[in-house]
Amino acid sequence: MSMAPPGLSAGRRIQGGQTDKHGGTGRLQSLISFSQQLQAAISTSFDDRGTNRLLAEIEDHISYATRALSSSRRETLPCQAQLEEHGTDLWNRCIHQRRSEPGDVPQTRRRLALHATTLAFLMLAVHHKAAQAKTQDTNRMLRVGIKAGRHCLDGGEFALADTMVKYAADYIARLRDLQKENSKDNKDIQEYHRLEAEYAGLRIVLSWKREQLEIAEFVYMNIGPLLKSLDVELSERLAEALFEVGSGLLSLSDLPLASKWLDRALEAIDLQPLDQLSREGIELRIAITQAVVQSHIKTNTPESLAKADALIQYLEDEIGERPVVLLMRLELILKSPDEAVDQEAYGSVLKRMGRAFVGSEKNCQLILHHVKRLANANHYLASAVLDEFLVSRLAGEVGKHPLAEKATITRIYITIRSPCLEEAAEDLAALFDQLRGQGFILGPDAAMAGQSLMWHVVDKTSAEKKLELAETWCRLCLHEIFRNTGPSNAAKIARKMMACSLTRNDTNRVKDIFQEMQDTTRNEPETRYLLYKTALQIDDQDLAQECLEYIGNGNNDQLLYACATDAGNHGKKLCALRALKKLVMKYDLQTSGLNIQTLLRCTVRLNVVLLKEGGRPDGHPGMIDDLCETYENAAAYIQQAPVDSKGNKVFTIEELDWFCKNAYNTVLQHMFAWTTGYSLRLLGACLIILSRYPDDLPQQDVQELSLKTAFCHFLGASLRLVAARVEDDVERQLQHYLEARKHINSYDNILQSGQISQMGEEATQDLNAKLVTLFVFDFEAAITLKSYDDLGQIVRRSRGYGDLAAYQAMGDALLGAKLPGNVLTATMRVVVNEIWKLEQFDMAKMAKYTRCMFQAALPLGEDAALGIVDHCVETFARQQGQGGLGYPNVELQWMAAVSFNHGLDLYGVGEVQMCRSWAERALNLAELVQDGGAMRQELHGKWSLLSWEKE
Repeated sequence: MSMAPPGLSAGRRIQGGQTDKHGGTGRLQSLISFSQQLQAAISTSFDDRGTNRLLAEIEDHISYATRALSSSRRETLPCQAQLEEHGTDLWNRCIHQRRSEPGDVPQTRRRLALHATTLAFLMLAVHHKAAQAKTQDTNRMLRVGIKAGRHCLDGGEFALADTMVKYAADYIARLRDLQKENSKDNKDIQEYHRLEAEYAGLRIVLSWKREQLEIAEFVYMNIGPLLKSLDVELSERLAEALFEVGSGLLSLSDLPLASKWLDRALEAIDLQPLDQLSREGIELRIAITQAVVQSHIKTNTPESLAKADALIQYLEDEIGERPVVLLMRLELILKSPDEAVDQEAYGSVLKRMGRAFVGSEKNCQLILHHVKRLANANHYLASAVLDEFLVSRLAGEVGKHPLAEKATITRIYITIRSPCLEEAAEDLAALFDQLRGQGFILGPDAAMAGQSLMWHVVDKTSAEKKLELAETWCRLCLHEIFRNTGPSNAAKIARKMMACSLTRNDTNRVKDIFQEMQDTTRNEPETRYLLYKTALQIDDQDLAQECLEYIGNGNNDQLLYACATDAGNHGKKLCALRALKKLVMKYDLQTSGLNIQTLLRCTVRLNVVLLKEGGRPDGHPGMIDDLCETYENAAAYIQQAPVDSKGNKVFTIEELDWFCKNAYNTVLQHMFAWTTGYSLRLLGACLIILSRYPDDLPQQDVQELSLKTAFCHFLGASLRLVAARVEDDVERQLQHYLEARKHINSYDNILQSGQISQMGEEATQDLNAKLVTLFVFDFEAAITLKSYDDLGQIVRRSRGYGDLAAYQAMGDALLGAKLPGNVLTATMRVVVNEIWKLEQFDMAKMAKYTRCMFQAALPLGEDAALGIVDHCVETFARQQGQGGLGYPNVELQWMAAVSFNHGLDLYGVGEVQMCRSWAERALNLAELVQDGGAMRQELHGKWSLLSWEKE
């Protein structure tokens, strides 16, 4: 919230020129009252508007005081004592406020303070005029005026400073008159000269600031006789004023005038013995000398440069090798063109600057800047200078670690630009050892920066095939002082060393570097890749495989591809195959930039080549397994139907044809040499591929694909049956049979669908023959899987193909299996009936089949065997009714005898009822025998001898 200056409007104002009956006493009283209020307002914060209003009031009172001072009247004022008192209070308040305020106060507040200071001086001046003060009071007023003028000058209020100088000039003139009246008082004379010198310094600077250099020149010429009479303090003050003018002119490049005023400043301060100057005076003298030297150097004439050299030497002899003196020497040396610079002198100065170094970052940066500049002309000298500076002044001292880091990086920067990198590397290694011996280690950021610089050399020398030199610089990068860069950087550098040694065919060195690495980085894929290449060179298959495992665990497909390529280039086909296999297993359709179909084809071809080179008809199991796995992977990728960045299918029809054809042909080629498991895996992959063809193919292509699919199912079913028959594990055997039935069903469906109906007669017969064979396999599988309900259906499905051998095989399967009696009887009836039809009702053969069925059924249960006997009787009766040939007597006699004897066996064990059933069947059969009833009579007689009381 803005504030108006408090109470400043309370005093009664009198317009300019207005006086009351007391001759202006009212206006003076207003001034006194305002000054009292102003003391409080000086330390109060106002906004800009309030401050400006207050400034306007101060200026109004300054104008009044100025008019009062310009009046020729001299009279005692009624409020004279108050004027002095409050003027002094206001002055003291202003001085206190100036000392207590920070340096960054707003400009408006600074102006307010300077105007208040001016008003305080003018109040005292008005009192001084009215009091008709004498020498001591005039001296006091002159001192106050000079001080106020200096404040105004420093604050940029040149108009106020002009006012102060004007009244100071009046006081100087008054003092001069007083000195004439009392010239015997040496004390007053010395004070007068003192004040006159201070006034002159103020007037000279003000004139310079206001671009009135002729006035400054006039003032200086008038104080010439006083210079030798000044004490140390005044000489320093006057020299400071003259220096301000000279340095200002120097910044404007007005060299003649700058040299004149700087020489005057140096002359003023040189009037005093060096040992009597204050500390500030000594610093001022050095600054003046430096400015004079700069002026001479910028003048750049032989005479001026000689003067500069003489001044520097004089100053060096006088105060020693202080940094400022050495800087002057540097400036003088560097005034020459670059090609003409005295490098030895340049280096000597830099060495002395390093020895005189006091720990300032700015000074350190200066030295490093010049060292780099020297390095452009003389790398060796610059390195020597920097080494001494680092070792003696930075690395071993507390608190200078950041500076030592900067210097070390600069040293590396200089070294990598050396024309002789071999020698430079040796020197740098020696320096690193020295630094480490002092306990110096670079921080993480600095260490990273240093390694980055040296890495440029490694890259450059590697590209130029200077491999040993590249390794040398790599070892430098791994020096102990860089340990804060962490293991990842160290691993990168070590791998570079391995690569260089590998290129030089130094495989032992590669292994040594690998063993020196940390465990965490030793097994990184990038590291293992280099060791993998080494293993290829020395033909160490085990090491190559070990490395490939680590590489495969990473996420870099390009490394695996490189492994395959390198192995191929070295003729290591097995290693190449392993790498390709890893690559295929890890392939990501979304992120990998490699061509998966090409990878898969290369893997297949390489695997086939290795199988051929193996020289074994059954192949190498591991390689066969790899081949099968590759086809399975291909099928899996094909199932995903991947597309490229343009939306096109990755696996085109041509690609599908290639994988399908080669997988199928491989099965045909090796089906009898390989175990069935491999062939089944290839057929499974082939069937998956066949299922991924597009639906919109031409009819001819569809028929061809259907035929291929049918053949795959036929082979699959056949191989499953082969595997099942030799399998000892029951669960696996059943699984084989189950899969076989699936293949058979798929084959049947293809034929029934009509997709391959347009084949020729011979081809159709072949397909049907295969189907019948599959029905036999299906029959066998259903028996083993106990799918008894399917047996009759399988027999009936075979009916239309008229293959007697198939039914005979089914019958053999029934007889060779341990089936429930009812299943055996029912199924065998169906089989026998079908055979009977195909045999054109040949009763002799039919009788043989019936005997076989009876023999097989008899141990299985009574009902099954009785059913066959009944079937025999029924068949005989049916055949007789149709006028065909009768059942062979021999077969009837045999079956009747066996039935009767079996009944007797049952009778012996107390199975009377079952005995009766078998005896009745036997009599029925005997009745059919064409022997005039002899056999039936014989059996009936025996039957009558049995006792049926047990019943």
